[in-house]
Amino acid sequence: MAAALAGCPEMRHLELDLVPPFVESATPGGNAVPVDASFTLRFSEPVLRRTVFWDDLETGVEHPDSVVLALVDNEDYMLTAVDSPPLSVTQRNKTVPMLVTLSADRRTVFASPESPLEGLHTYALLVSKKITDDHNNPLVAGEGSRTGGTQVFELTTVAAPDRTAPTARLMSPLAGATGVPIDLARLTVAFSDDVDTSKVLVSAVGLRERESGARLRPLSLSVDGSTAVMALAQRGGTDCYTLCLGKTYDLAVDPSVTDLAGNPVDQNALIGQAFAAATCVDSAPPRLDPTRITALAQDTTAVVSWPTDEGSSSQVEYVQGDALAFSAACVPLRGPNCRVAAGPEAACSVNVCDLPGEPSEFGCMHAVRLEGLTASTRYSFRVVSADASVTRVVRSDVIPLQTLEPQPRLVLNELFASPRSGTGLASADEGKFVELYNSGTVPANPAGWKLGRCAEPECTSPLQWTWTLAAPASGASIAPGGYAVAGGASFNATVMGVPGSAVVVRGSSSTMSGLTKSTAYTYCIVNPAGAVVSTYARWLGEPGGRNNDGHSFERKDPAGNDESDNWALSVAGVAAAAGNFATPGAPNSVH
Repeated sequence: MAAALAGCPEMRHLELDLVPPFVESATPGGNAVPVDASFTLRFSEPVLRRTVFWDDLETGVEHPDSVVLALVDNEDYMLTAVDSPPLSVTQRNKTVPMLVTLSADRRTVFASPESPLEGLHTYALLVSKKITDDHNNPLVAGEGSRTGGTQVFELTTVAAPDRTAPTARLMSPLAGATGVPIDLARLTVAFSDDVDTSKVLVSAVGLRERESGARLRPLSLSVDGSTAVMALAQRGGTDCYTLCLGKTYDLAVDPSVTDLAGNPVDQNALIGQAFAAATCVDSAPPRLDPTRITALAQDTTAVVSWPTDEGSSSQVEYVQGDALAFSAACVPLRGPNCRVAAGPEAACSVNVCDLPGEPSEFGCMHAVRLEGLTASTRYSFRVVSADASVTRVVRSDVIPLQTLEPQPRLVLNELFASPRSGTGLASADEGKFVELYNSGTVPANPAGWKLGRCAEPECTSPLQWTWTLAAPASGASIAPGGYAVAGGASFNATVMGVPGSAVVVRGSSSTMSGLTKSTAYTYCIVNPAGAVVSTYARWLGEPGGRNNDGHSFERKDPAGNDESDNWALSVAGVAAAAGNFATPGAPNSVH
């Protein structure tokens, strides 16, 4: 019969194509995929477009439902979904948004993620068995295979490159200062990251006179890590010395200045980095009130605060024991165990030619947080502030500091303000929670601790909202390295997958109304003694327009600091509450 058909040209169209298509190659793959990679799928023969895309006839939008990229955690869930397009809204939220195109010969699919992937994560590129050739033969595993099925290509991304533009700000004189002496000799600039010194020419950093636009380039420039110090050249003239009378100077940094990753300095962040010059010569160092130097010590941390009468730098020098020779200098933003807790406030930008006349008028508050101290240990410290000249410095007398016995230390470890309801949750309140982690060395009873919210970093001002934790119904304490999940009266620990080993804590009101995604606040945990132990100072909702509904914010290192680079969006889902990514009462999914 086959021979007969072969001899009849008019019958050849009846020949059947029984050879199924397969994926010849899927690139890139493996364990070193760039976070900005695009993917290429090459098929053995042309495939039907309608089996790669689903057309929404109502909106006219074409969806690539048969080629999707998802975190490997969702692979099993997505396998069933990809084989039954169109994807639901919930299923689509579990995929990585991609632009997918099919080549003119219909043998190649190009898939480009709309935004970079997360670094050091494993993804699954799923290619549905629904894809067929022109004769409706479904996709198979490989050449010569007769076994169909959705194919999964796993890949792991490399660490995400640093793409954050560094910022530059005036440190001395402070931005916004007025009455800066016209004989100013040196100017200090702080960068948010270490800069590439090989790209910092003397002419790359300087001042620009706002009125004339004239550029003042330094006589010399030295850069150490993230700090640049400029020596200003004398100019001469009746109203000028190094600066000119009554002029405003903006900080100018060329785009050629980059961090170590090659990111140029953010030019928009330079707006407002300015000061105004006057005729006076400020020959006096800052003054401080020794009676108002305070040190609030915990077991391994202390916050030292003091006032000065003019805008000046914040520094604490400290040493273990009673030695007068300070072997450890704690410099803000540079020392490993020190950070500025509450900078000089905006009110510190005073006219240095018109300083307060009374010693009681100290309008510039400084606060430095010391970290990594040893519990039950005696230290000595002194505070140091320098004004615009840097050479005019005031140092306090030596002051003793005693850290406390080992204390329970509950830190904010995970915050979930915007759970998706309708995914096993009757309401958002059933899923909203704050997870606490005991980073101390002794058990912690959460009763009497408070969750709080304030408008500025560190929560040094009165709290706008507080939620006092009650004693757990089980009576259990939180063991060192253990977790507590704080939620309102309707928080559903079962649906949210809280393990039995975690302590569930309720609070002083039925709902956690102060936990919101709508505004960027600082959240904190306050111990029964009233000390702020841990803070979270970021959005809980949609920073930069990104929709983070259904994702909690997790601390990468529970024992690490509170800085923003130690937090990330959760990438693990709650099994029962489909569509929500959180890990209440369990180790966090980000590292």
